[in-house]
Amino acid sequence: MRLLRFPARLSLLAFVGCMIFTSEATENDSDRAASVLFSAVLQECSRLQRTNFVFSPFSIMAVFHMAQRGAEGHTRLQMDSLLPPDTSFRLPDLKFSPWDPEEEVVLLDVANRIYVDDTLEKNPYFSNFAKDLIQQMSGDAKAISFKDPDLAAHEINAFVAEKTRNHITELLSASSLSPLSRMVLVNALYFKAPWLHPFSKNRTSEGIFYAETGPGQTKTQHVRFMRQRLENGFTYLKEEGITAFSLPYVDHRLKLNVYMPDDIRAFEVQLAANPQHLEELAARLGRSSLPEHELVLSFPKFKLTAENNSLDLVELFKGFGVDLMFTRGKADFSGMSGNQELYVSSYVHQADIEVDEEGTEAAAATAMGIMAMSLPLPKTPLPVTVDKPFIFQVWLEEENAFHVLFAGRIGDPRAAQ
Repeated sequence: MRLLRFPARLSLLAFVGCMIFTSEATENDSDRAASVLFSAVLQECSRLQRTNFVFSPFSIMAVFHMAQRGAEGHTRLQMDSLLPPDTSFRLPDLKFSPWDPEEEVVLLDVANRIYVDDTLEKNPYFSNFAKDLIQQMSGDAKAISFKDPDLAAHEINAFVAEKTRNHITELLSASSLSPLSRMVLVNALYFKAPWLHPFSKNRTSEGIFYAETGPGQTKTQHVRFMRQRLENGFTYLKEEGITAFSLPYVDHRLKLNVYMPDDIRAFEVQLAANPQHLEELAARLGRSSLPEHELVLSFPKFKLTAENNSLDLVELFKGFGVDLMFTRGKADFSGMSGNQELYVSSYVHQADIEVDEEGTEAAAATAMGIMAMSLPLPKTPLPVTVDKPFIFQVWLEEENAFHVLFAGRIGDPRAAQ
């Protein structure tokens, strides 16, 4: 989301994310930005001593892109240096079931909205900005009064709650708004998909996980592991110091990538020095299908809640060298208003995620109903037990684009079960 005030402030919200504006009297660019963002969030969560976290690179950068389209001058140049302006944030419609077209099994809903103060609603610059944004990213614009910040925050939070199926209900506080607020840009993202090969709950059992307690320190804990054997659909990569694999969802364009380093801290130092390392690793993983093998997997289930996964993104983006957009008197969002009275006063983000055994009953029944015409040749087992801290990403792959919808880290799964 984003908010604007006079001197107007602009606020940004992501997964949900939000930015607040205030005024004074060839490569996959979104994936590349996601790698840089992940490295920065990883360092911030380490500073905050969060061993578990989740966020949505897609949602954060979608809100950034919304603001980018209204920026001019040096502000625009800074923003373009982080994210190429022609980056696409349009996602395909994934509301479908592979078994029944009338059933919604996979859900990927993206909602973009501009909340604009009624003093700015009729401004021709804003009208052109909103029209362009709606055409390029879908969504809508809605007039709102910021004279009562409590009422404005309630209305915006209600929209977010509706679009995220009540997963995120308190993204924006009334204290982040004032009668000087002029605009809030919002992106809300909701995702739900069953596994192509669901885990059986009957096979879930306790196992040992070596959780981190600090730099170079671990402790053993008993956590719930999901277990299964996969003969197809997965990818697997084993390199020096790391094991990685991907699990498919029922829509072939979606997958969960998991990266388990031998030493999570050393791996994070490597990512800090070279944020593109994770992107390169994901590319190699995507090419590493092993049809002659089966994956024998033990994977901890986890659930991370929105109230424990909030991020203030202002300082983080300043660290990218993008600081003018947050600076009163220097920010230039004249593409939104025709003047330079707007600046970003707030940029916040929340996310949650749950990974468990379930697909849907229809998915489980159909998967069990499929049999081979003859017995296949035995496959070589690849045993993988995810018993150390790991990094995960939910990827959406299209013909010419890749999007990291969600990403995160699990270092203490018992706290997430």
